[in-house]
Amino acid sequence: SSVGAAGSSIVLTARSGHAALRMRLEQLGYQIEDGEEFEKVHKAFLELADRKKEVMDEDLHSLMGERAREESALYTLKSTQISCGQPLTPTATVTLVDPFGNERTACDYGTGPVDALCKAIDKVVQADCDLTEFSVQSVTRGIDALGEVTIRITAADGQVYSGRGSECDITVSSAKAYLNALNRMLAARGLPSITRTFYRAHFGFPVRPFYTLIGMDPDAEWDRICVEFHANLHAEPQHIRPDARAALAYARAHGMRQTILSALRQDLLLRDTAAADVQGFFEAIYGVDNLDGATKLSRGRDLLAKLSSSPPSTLFFIGDTLHDAEVATALGATPILVEGGHQDAPRLRAAGCRVVPTLLDAVKAVYDAST
Repeated sequence: SSVGAAGSSIVLTARSGHAALRMRLEQLGYQIEDGEEFEKVHKAFLELADRKKEVMDEDLHSLMGERAREESALYTLKSTQISCGQPLTPTATVTLVDPFGNERTACDYGTGPVDALCKAIDKVVQADCDLTEFSVQSVTRGIDALGEVTIRITAADGQVYSGRGSECDITVSSAKAYLNALNRMLAARGLPSITRTFYRAHFGFPVRPFYTLIGMDPDAEWDRICVEFHANLHAEPQHIRPDARAALAYARAHGMRQTILSALRQDLLLRDTAAADVQGFFEAIYGVDNLDGATKLSRGRDLLAKLSSSPPSTLFFIGDTLHDAEVATALGATPILVEGGHQDAPRLRAAGCRVVPTLLDAVKAVYDAST
């Protein structure tokens, strides 16, 4: 027969209603609960039908397979953008959603659009593997057919993992397939999918107990954990809180001196504050020179020496972790903690510190306490 599978007994279109879609899916062996779950499937069906016009049984099988892969994924694909063609250098930009719900964007170039996509994904996921096999086939006949890509990757330990992705756009199919293979490799480590809520409820300092809690072995894997963590953290400038600029402007307008004390490496801290265009608000910016060396507390003492005209008792330390409160107390400053960071509000309040919803609220609290 021609490329793709033949023999679909029923053809659906964008005009097909909920009942027709449900009936055909049930005939194909798929049972879907009413409500939000079915609405997600129907929305994906409509998006496919708008692009493809006629949806066959093979398309429905592919759609349901894609849905199952996304439900179990640690990283999911949000968007891709490709620039290629003669004589351009193929360039890809991808946005992924990580296990914590954060959107991560990266860009790279390659020998072709798929190579560029995979390299951009690697910048976010930071997994050690080689792409060893790539194949694509049409799901049905026709120029508008879904393209299903199969990819195999080989991990550093020699294990092989396969991934699949299907879309009308072959480059998107390729990105989904590669990400599916990476997700399967990461899942093979036996690690759970960690939500932002779980992270905030359990993360703390020192960090080794947290890695033990989620199923890793810090004693055996610490070097790899550090390399992957730092690579992800430093791949691109970190985002600032939505109200950060307003808070900094409020502090400056009310005559407050502002400094930064961070455990981030100094050059990266300067990069991030420059990218956010907020360096001009600060009298001093103190990071660390060695991620494995100086602590936030020792750098805080250095900062106090620079601010010798200000007694510690007159200083306020705004942070978002219990460790920030500990550092502030050790320095003799007053801690104010902000919700929405590394640790949830109940844990912050349990420390007995003042906890406020936003950074702007924290700055206003400092002003009120100083006047």
